[in-house]
Amino acid sequence: MENEKQGNSVITIAETHQQITANKDGNFCFAGIESGEYSLYATNEEGFISPTIKILVNEDISGVKIDILGNVLETVELRGQGKHSDIRAEHSIKTEVVDLSKHVRSSVSVEQMMNRSAGVKIRNSGGLGAEADVIVGGFNGKSIKFLVDGIPVDYLGSSMGLTKIPSSAADYIEVYKGVMPTEVGIDALGGAVNIVSKAPNKNYHRISYEVGSFNTHKLTFNNFYRVSDHISYGINTFANYSDNDFKVDNLPLVNPETGRTENIRAKLFNNAYKQYSADAYVNFEKYSWADLLKIKLNSYAIKRGIQNDFSSRSRPFGEVHRKEHAYVVPSVEYKKSLFNKKLDVSQFFVFSSIKNQLSDQLKNAKYDWLGNKYEAQSGSEMGSVTPYDRKVVETRINNFTYRGLFAYKFNQQHRLIFNAVNTYLRRSSDDLNKPTGKTHVDYNRFIAGLGYQFNLLDNRLEGLTQTKYLASFAQGKEFNKIDQKLEKPTNNTGMSFSQSLKYNFYNGLMIRTSFENTYRLPDQNEIFGDNTFIMPNLSLKPEKSTNVNLGLRYKKSSKYSLELNTYYRNTKDLIRLKDITQFTSVFLNLDKVRGYGVELEGSYSPLERLELSGNLTYNEFRFQGSNDNISENEHFKNARVSNMPFYFGNAMMTYYLDDFIKKEDHFQLYWSYSYVHQYYLDFIEKQYEPDGFLGLYGNSKINTNRVIPIQQVHSAGFTWTLPLEKDRKVSLSMELDNIFNENIFNNFKMQSPGRNFSTKITFDF
Repeated sequence: MENEKQGNSVITIAETHQQITANKDGNFCFAGIESGEYSLYATNEEGFISPTIKILVNEDISGVKIDILGNVLETVELRGQGKHSDIRAEHSIKTEVVDLSKHVRSSVSVEQMMNRSAGVKIRNSGGLGAEADVIVGGFNGKSIKFLVDGIPVDYLGSSMGLTKIPSSAADYIEVYKGVMPTEVGIDALGGAVNIVSKAPNKNYHRISYEVGSFNTHKLTFNNFYRVSDHISYGINTFANYSDNDFKVDNLPLVNPETGRTENIRAKLFNNAYKQYSADAYVNFEKYSWADLLKIKLNSYAIKRGIQNDFSSRSRPFGEVHRKEHAYVVPSVEYKKSLFNKKLDVSQFFVFSSIKNQLSDQLKNAKYDWLGNKYEAQSGSEMGSVTPYDRKVVETRINNFTYRGLFAYKFNQQHRLIFNAVNTYLRRSSDDLNKPTGKTHVDYNRFIAGLGYQFNLLDNRLEGLTQTKYLASFAQGKEFNKIDQKLEKPTNNTGMSFSQSLKYNFYNGLMIRTSFENTYRLPDQNEIFGDNTFIMPNLSLKPEKSTNVNLGLRYKKSSKYSLELNTYYRNTKDLIRLKDITQFTSVFLNLDKVRGYGVELEGSYSPLERLELSGNLTYNEFRFQGSNDNISENEHFKNARVSNMPFYFGNAMMTYYLDDFIKKEDHFQLYWSYSYVHQYYLDFIEKQYEPDGFLGLYGNSKINTNRVIPIQQVHSAGFTWTLPLEKDRKVSLSMELDNIFNENIFNNFKMQSPGRNFSTKITFDF
């Protein structure tokens, strides 16, 4: 009978191939569904198939009706448990998603969350706020680009670093491996990190305070208020402070009685970090002239002590520090759908003026590693870096960035995307070669991408074909201390092409592949240096790489999943920082590198409230020669890339409890383990590498202490959330990191903090 409820039909989610049978009343429920858009169809007992319907799961529950030839399945519930990870996992472009919203009440730092992702490793040797080297897919350093909401992060300076932002500063983080989406207007060589801001749709207020080891304090406040259907506003602020005075081994100290140098263990004493950051915005939405107009102001300030030079701790600094601030950073974002929602237009403008100061005010004195001050002959702690008795070296960078994004949807299966990003930088710096002089340089970087996205075979086949044009133009001149001459910059251009494909089989198996030939333009810091430690090199050329990715994923249900990803890279003219003296260095087009990598990740829920997950990464990247005649050595050809971890992994266990102490409370207990295999700081000839399988067993056949040993770190913690009246709740979180106080070393064998503890309290009101 028409419009009669029909039971015992099988309902299928096309994207995940999950199936469930409706009860006799035609009701059914899918649980554990990630938020996003899904295609559902039903098959009744006679074999008739309903039309496919689209379901958008954006909160907890979505109800729909499915009609099979006039017979109705009355109620459908899809209960979601996440927002982003499964949506991105379905794309043809390999993307790791770190969902910060799940950990916003936890003591786990963003850096720790990133480090637990497959194929990602962050090397931080200075504690909170330190500059960190990020490894993604075998690439590191400047080859990995950072963005905020798809926009290059240059306009916010160093304030949005992964060692600095709290989990409440963003909604989630995307880590792209290989091909970038057209919407991401960046020239990354093989990876990018995109920090995605929150886009709340209902009122909320949250404040948190965290205290931890080394006199660490973190304060955050987040607020969103909807005035009407058309107007809303928000405020997000955070402040960080830490002494970062953890203990470090093997610090050289001259014994005044014997005159001999001894190695001691002591606290860092000039390593403190202080930061505040705030943004305020107003949204105008759902007008005839705009779907969204967002006007936003950012502001931040940073002060950091510099304990030693960037690659060693052979000599301490006691009164050297660096400041950075941009007090007012205005931006405007505009979005509008046109032509019956076929054309989506997004425009973004931002201007910032960032001031950097390097202060070295100590004269004719020095410090030892015990923090004692002595008379010395040198003019300053850093020697000749700041000549002419300059106690402070200032640099100001004015940044103007524009992003225009246009996407035209022909139908549900075909879409054309055009994206253009232009970044203009003007840097004014104190001239270190003239007592009162200034230098001025201009740098413009333009990237345009055109992409065609298609979905065929009932959305089982997805692909993206795209091309990008890259160009950089520079004006000005810099004095090159290496060749003792003035240099004029050169312009760079490049074209890249990429293709990505994904195919979903009916049995829960997905295959994904991509190819690209890509370029990365030198950034302004690589070309012009930092006016203190890094010298200019205006003749730098773009890095070039050919990349191939291939991956398989099996996910039959939300109970377990397994994914294998492989990648091949052939890279030339890699830009590397080369030491010139103990205190100065320069970026050069040096290395040629070729090799492959493998990532394996999986998750399993043996019990309803227990989640187990883990990943392993192995990178086999080999040195193929150098453009530097001094380091060119055939003996090192095919040697493993130096100072780079090549085998590492993580394991994670999480257990959830409801009604733990009080009714309707939530308790989460977690444990994590990370492993990094030993690696060498220098090139080791391939014939002298360990003989074991993939070089994972045994020792090098040459005697060297230039090795970073095996590192194993255990961490554990909990988060307890207690609901109060109405929408109010309070959360308490605690974590003990590096439980067994293992010695942890990172870039250049710089030692990182040992065992440390943190606790955090969060109020939602």
